[in-house]
Amino acid sequence: MVNETFDYVKYLDVKKSIDDRSLNEVVWGHFSNWLLSRNKQDSTLRVLEIGAGIGTMIERLLEASLLQKCHYIVLEPETMFKEAALSRFKGWANKYGCTFKINSEGLWHISNNELDIFIEWIEADANKIDQLFGDKSFDLLLSHAVIDLLPVPTIMSIILDKLKARGACYFSLNFSGNTEFYPAHDSDHKISELYHLDMDSRFPNLDWQPSLTGIALPIWLKKYGCEQVVDGESNWELGEGDSLFIKNILDTIKKALAGFPGLETWLSSRYKELDQEILAISISNRDCFGLK
Repeated sequence: MVNETFDYVKYLDVKKSIDDRSLNEVVWGHFSNWLLSRNKQDSTLRVLEIGAGIGTMIERLLEASLLQKCHYIVLEPETMFKEAALSRFKGWANKYGCTFKINSEGLWHISNNELDIFIEWIEADANKIDQLFGDKSFDLLLSHAVIDLLPVPTIMSIILDKLKARGACYFSLNFSGNTEFYPAHDSDHKISELYHLDMDSRFPNLDWQPSLTGIALPIWLKKYGCEQVVDGESNWELGEGDSLFIKNILDTIKKALAGFPGLETWLSSRYKELDQEILAISISNRDCFGLK
């Protein structure tokens, strides 16, 4: 559950522009081409997004004109995000002259001469997938900056079972094991190493390193029957103008490594550099697209 003390909705709103500039263009191109081809079919596209936050991926797909006739189901456990997403979709529809209707609690409809999109918002997390949906229920599976939070060895086969034959999956911004700070500090390597080890402690009973999800994910997708898997870097390059995002990273490290010798000294230096707008961070991620 989200328990940060800052405005998490605002954080996700700011994060959208950072993600937009970070997504791998080649992987996005394969994904976009598949969607454009699929849209030529007369049948309704069935989509499942795992962990949609405030709906920025849906918004991104709408802005790119990649959704037309679609039933888009969201699994998002955080109650606070639903109202934020509803407000964003209403705003988007108004901006682009679309009709927006609330058909029922959690079922929204965006339409015009070209669009017929139902968004079904379900407050649940990924471990409910098998209870909520039958196998081969979806044409497209999506997850944005979420897969590295899941127990991939136990859940990936369940997720992919929900995909129809010749369906597609697009998993973006999966952490791939490298965090670098600029300017350099003597404690950077140890802090980063411990931070990654803390990530890897999420699932102590699994042979799985969440900090290397971006590197391992293509292998897992192929293992579970995906073909034509394409992946590529989608690194966050953070600096001037990204202070809210950088502060969240520092706060997360502070919480994860509380009590570690030297942490407070390192953080004091980093927070000061953030205030001076001279702190930069590079975080490695990878995007992945595949067909089943």
